[in-house]
Amino acid sequence: MKSLTFTTRVAAGAITIMLLAPASIAQALPTSFERELKGASKVQIGQKVSLAAETCNLVRGPSLRLRCSLSKFDVTVNSFQFKEMRNSIGFDEHTYAVDVTLENYSKEDLGLDVGALLRCSNSNLSSSFYAEGLNPQNVLGRSQLTGVIIASFPSDVTAVGCKNPTLWLSLSSSGVNPKDKKAIKKAKKRKMSAVAYIPLTDSQLNVTSDEPTVRKPSAPIIG
Repeated sequence: MKSLTFTTRVAAGAITIMLLAPASIAQALPTSFERELKGASKVQIGQKVSLAAETCNLVRGPSLRLRCSLSKFDVTVNSFQFKEMRNSIGFDEHTYAVDVTLENYSKEDLGLDVGALLRCSNSNLSSSFYAEGLNPQNVLGRSQLTGVIIASFPSDVTAVGCKNPTLWLSLSSSGVNPKDKKAIKKAKKRKMSAVAYIPLTDSQLNVTSDEPTVRKPSAPIIG
Protein backbone atom coordinates (compact mmCIF):
# COMPACT_ATOMS: atom_id res chain seq x y z
CA MET A 1 0.00 0.00 0.00
CA LYS A 2 1.15 3.57 -0.66
CA SER A 3 1.66 5.99 2.25
CA LEU A 4 0.57 9.62 2.29
CA THR A 5 2.44 12.00 4.60
CA PHE A 6 1.53 15.54 5.51
CA THR A 7 2.41 17.96 8.31
CA THR A 8 0.00 20.08 10.33
CA ARG A 9 0.84 22.81 12.77
CA VAL A 10 -0.65 23.14 16.24
CA ALA A 11 0.08 25.55 19.06
CA ALA A 12 2.88 23.39 20.50
CA GLY A 13 4.63 22.80 17.18
CA ALA A 14 4.31 20.60 14.13
CA ILE A 15 2.87 17.08 14.01
CA THR A 16 3.57 14.74 11.10
CA ILE A 17 0.71 12.39 10.19
CA MET A 18 1.07 9.34 7.93
CA LEU A 19 -1.95 7.73 6.24
CA LEU A 20 -2.01 4.50 4.28
CA ALA A 21 -3.73 4.58 0.90
CA PRO A 22 -4.64 1.48 -1.12
CA ALA A 23 -2.31 0.74 -4.04
CA SER A 24 -3.76 1.21 -7.50
CA ILE A 25 -5.00 -1.99 -9.14
CA ALA A 26 -4.07 -2.63 -12.76
CA GLN A 27 -7.02 -3.50 -15.01
CA ALA A 28 -6.92 -5.27 -18.35
CA LEU A 29 -7.80 -3.21 -21.39
CA PRO A 30 -11.08 -4.17 -23.08
CA THR A 31 -10.75 -6.60 -25.96
CA SER A 32 -11.68 -5.68 -29.51
CA PHE A 33 -14.85 -7.77 -29.15
CA GLU A 34 -15.81 -5.95 -25.93
CA ARG A 35 -15.26 -2.56 -27.57
CA GLU A 36 -17.48 -3.55 -30.49
CA LEU A 37 -20.24 -4.70 -28.13
CA LYS A 38 -20.07 -1.41 -26.24
CA GLY A 39 -20.66 0.52 -29.43
CA ALA A 40 -23.51 -1.71 -30.65
CA SER A 41 -27.22 -1.70 -29.78
CA LYS A 42 -28.42 -4.65 -27.71
CA VAL A 43 -31.80 -5.99 -28.86
CA GLN A 44 -34.00 -9.01 -28.20
CA ILE A 45 -35.66 -11.69 -30.28
CA GLY A 46 -38.74 -10.14 -31.86
CA GLN A 47 -37.49 -6.56 -31.48
CA LYS A 48 -37.04 -4.49 -34.65
CA VAL A 49 -33.79 -2.56 -35.01
CA SER A 50 -33.01 0.04 -37.67
CA LEU A 51 -29.49 -0.23 -39.09
CA ALA A 52 -28.13 2.93 -40.69
CA ALA A 53 -27.08 2.76 -44.34
CA GLU A 54 -24.99 5.63 -45.67
CA THR A 55 -24.99 6.80 -49.29
CA CYS A 56 -22.39 9.40 -50.32
CA ASN A 57 -22.11 11.37 -53.56
CA LEU A 58 -19.76 14.04 -54.87
CA VAL A 59 -21.53 17.38 -55.21
CA ARG A 60 -20.21 20.00 -57.63
CA GLY A 61 -19.92 23.63 -56.57
CA PRO A 62 -17.08 26.07 -56.07
CA SER A 63 -15.27 22.89 -55.06
CA LEU A 64 -16.14 19.22 -55.02
CA ARG A 65 -17.52 18.03 -51.71
CA LEU A 66 -18.93 14.79 -50.41
CA ARG A 67 -22.57 14.79 -49.36
CA CYS A 68 -23.87 11.77 -47.41
CA SER A 69 -27.40 10.78 -46.52
CA LEU A 70 -28.77 8.05 -44.26
CA SER A 71 -31.50 5.52 -44.91
CA LYS A 72 -32.68 2.71 -42.69
CA PHE A 73 -32.50 -1.04 -43.06
CA ASP A 74 -34.84 -2.65 -40.53
CA VAL A 75 -34.03 -6.09 -39.12
CA THR A 76 -36.31 -8.21 -36.95
CA VAL A 77 -35.08 -11.58 -35.72
CA ASN A 78 -38.38 -13.42 -35.30
CA SER A 79 -36.83 -16.56 -33.80
CA PHE A 80 -33.52 -18.35 -33.28
CA GLN A 81 -33.57 -22.14 -33.03
CA PHE A 82 -31.22 -25.09 -33.16
CA LYS A 83 -31.76 -26.83 -36.51
CA GLU A 84 -29.57 -29.96 -36.63
CA MET A 85 -26.11 -31.43 -36.39
CA ARG A 86 -24.49 -31.65 -39.76
CA ASN A 87 -21.19 -32.79 -41.19
CA SER A 88 -19.12 -29.97 -42.65
CA ILE A 89 -15.78 -30.85 -44.26
CA GLY A 90 -15.26 -33.82 -41.94
CA PHE A 91 -16.52 -32.11 -38.76
CA ASP A 92 -19.83 -32.26 -36.97
CA GLU A 93 -21.31 -28.91 -36.12
CA HIS A 94 -24.47 -27.32 -34.74
CA THR A 95 -26.52 -25.42 -37.30
CA TYR A 96 -29.17 -22.82 -36.48
CA ALA A 97 -32.29 -21.48 -38.12
CA VAL A 98 -32.49 -17.69 -37.86
CA ASP A 99 -35.93 -16.46 -38.92
CA VAL A 100 -35.66 -12.82 -40.01
CA THR A 101 -37.67 -10.03 -41.60
CA LEU A 102 -35.54 -7.54 -43.55
CA GLU A 103 -36.92 -4.18 -44.72
CA ASN A 104 -34.72 -2.08 -47.00
CA TYR A 105 -35.83 1.57 -47.18
CA SER A 106 -32.82 2.61 -49.26
CA LYS A 107 -32.88 2.99 -53.03
CA GLU A 108 -29.73 0.86 -53.09
CA ASP A 109 -29.57 -2.92 -52.73
CA LEU A 110 -28.37 -3.80 -49.22
CA GLY A 111 -27.97 -6.88 -47.07
CA LEU A 112 -26.66 -8.41 -43.86
CA ASP A 113 -23.05 -9.46 -43.35
CA VAL A 114 -23.55 -13.24 -43.03
CA GLY A 115 -19.86 -13.78 -42.28
CA ALA A 116 -20.37 -11.97 -38.97
CA LEU A 117 -23.85 -13.34 -38.18
CA LEU A 118 -22.76 -15.76 -35.43
CA ARG A 119 -19.77 -14.57 -33.43
CA CYS A 120 -17.61 -15.71 -30.52
CA SER A 121 -15.18 -13.57 -28.55
CA ASN A 122 -12.55 -16.33 -28.84
CA SER A 123 -12.63 -16.57 -32.65
CA ASN A 124 -11.72 -14.14 -35.43
CA LEU A 125 -13.04 -16.36 -38.23
CA SER A 126 -16.26 -15.87 -40.18
CA SER A 127 -19.41 -17.83 -39.44
CA SER A 128 -20.73 -20.36 -41.95
CA PHE A 129 -23.78 -19.76 -44.12
CA TYR A 130 -25.77 -22.42 -46.00
CA ALA A 131 -27.26 -21.82 -49.43
CA GLU A 132 -30.50 -23.74 -48.87
CA GLY A 133 -31.67 -21.03 -46.48
CA LEU A 134 -32.49 -17.40 -47.10
CA ASN A 135 -29.70 -15.32 -48.64
CA PRO A 136 -29.84 -12.02 -46.69
CA GLN A 137 -26.90 -10.43 -48.50
CA ASN A 138 -28.90 -8.77 -51.27
CA VAL A 139 -32.24 -7.17 -50.44
CA LEU A 140 -33.45 -5.05 -53.35
CA GLY A 141 -33.92 -1.34 -52.75
CA ARG A 142 -37.32 -0.38 -51.32
CA SER A 143 -38.29 -4.01 -50.70
CA GLN A 144 -38.87 -6.52 -47.91
CA LEU A 145 -37.57 -10.06 -47.47
CA THR A 146 -38.64 -12.69 -44.94
CA GLY A 147 -37.21 -16.16 -44.44
CA VAL A 148 -34.88 -18.43 -42.49
CA ILE A 149 -31.09 -18.09 -42.59
CA ILE A 150 -29.18 -21.34 -41.92
CA ALA A 151 -25.87 -20.63 -40.19
CA SER A 152 -23.27 -22.01 -37.79
CA PHE A 153 -20.47 -20.65 -35.65
CA PRO A 154 -16.88 -20.13 -36.92
CA SER A 155 -15.06 -23.29 -37.92
CA ASP A 156 -12.38 -23.15 -35.21
CA VAL A 157 -14.80 -23.48 -32.27
CA THR A 158 -17.77 -25.63 -31.35
CA ALA A 159 -21.04 -24.16 -30.15
CA VAL A 160 -20.19 -25.16 -26.56
CA GLY A 161 -16.63 -23.81 -26.89
CA CYS A 162 -17.86 -20.43 -28.17
CA LYS A 163 -17.29 -17.69 -25.61
CA ASN A 164 -19.89 -14.91 -25.50
CA PRO A 165 -22.03 -16.39 -28.32
CA THR A 166 -23.64 -13.51 -30.14
CA LEU A 167 -26.03 -13.00 -33.03
CA TRP A 168 -24.46 -10.00 -34.78
CA LEU A 169 -26.51 -7.74 -37.05
CA SER A 170 -24.56 -5.51 -39.42
CA LEU A 171 -24.73 -4.48 -43.06
CA SER A 172 -22.40 -6.11 -45.56
CA SER A 173 -21.80 -2.78 -47.31
CA SER A 174 -22.84 0.87 -47.05
CA GLY A 175 -23.29 0.57 -43.31
CA VAL A 176 -22.26 3.48 -41.10
CA ASN A 177 -18.72 3.09 -39.81
CA PRO A 178 -18.95 2.53 -36.02
CA LYS A 179 -15.78 4.64 -35.65
CA ASP A 180 -17.27 7.63 -37.50
CA LYS A 181 -18.51 9.67 -34.52
CA LYS A 182 -20.20 12.29 -36.68
CA ALA A 183 -22.18 9.69 -38.64
CA ILE A 184 -23.04 7.75 -35.48
CA LYS A 185 -24.37 10.90 -33.82
CA LYS A 186 -26.48 11.63 -36.90
CA ALA A 187 -27.80 8.05 -36.93
CA LYS A 188 -28.73 8.15 -33.23
CA LYS A 189 -30.76 11.32 -33.77
CA ARG A 190 -32.80 9.34 -36.29
CA LYS A 191 -33.03 6.34 -33.91
CA MET A 192 -30.77 4.15 -36.05
CA SER A 193 -27.75 2.01 -35.14
CA ALA A 194 -24.53 1.15 -36.92
CA VAL A 195 -24.66 -2.43 -35.63
CA ALA A 196 -26.81 -4.44 -33.21
CA TYR A 197 -26.49 -7.74 -31.38
CA ILE A 198 -28.47 -10.37 -29.49
CA PRO A 199 -26.63 -12.36 -26.77
CA LEU A 200 -27.35 -16.09 -27.00
CA THR A 201 -27.82 -18.59 -24.16
CA ASP A 202 -26.85 -22.26 -23.84
CA SER A 203 -30.51 -23.27 -24.04
CA GLN A 204 -30.87 -21.43 -27.34
CA LEU A 205 -27.71 -23.08 -28.64
CA ASN A 206 -28.89 -26.54 -27.49
CA VAL A 207 -25.51 -27.43 -26.00
CA THR A 208 -24.47 -29.32 -22.85
CA SER A 209 -21.33 -29.04 -20.74
CA ASP A 210 -20.13 -32.53 -21.68
CA GLU A 211 -19.79 -31.66 -25.36
CA PRO A 212 -16.28 -30.97 -26.75
CA THR A 213 -15.13 -27.35 -26.80
CA VAL A 214 -12.94 -27.84 -29.88
CA ARG A 215 -13.81 -29.48 -33.15
CA LYS A 216 -13.03 -33.14 -33.62
CA PRO A 217 -13.25 -35.07 -36.89
CA SER A 218 -16.54 -36.90 -37.28
CA ALA A 219 -16.56 -40.67 -37.52
CA PRO A 220 -16.11 -41.93 -41.10
CA ILE A 221 -19.17 -43.35 -42.80
CA ILE A 222 -18.60 -47.05 -43.58
CA GLY A 223 -20.62 -48.95 -46.15
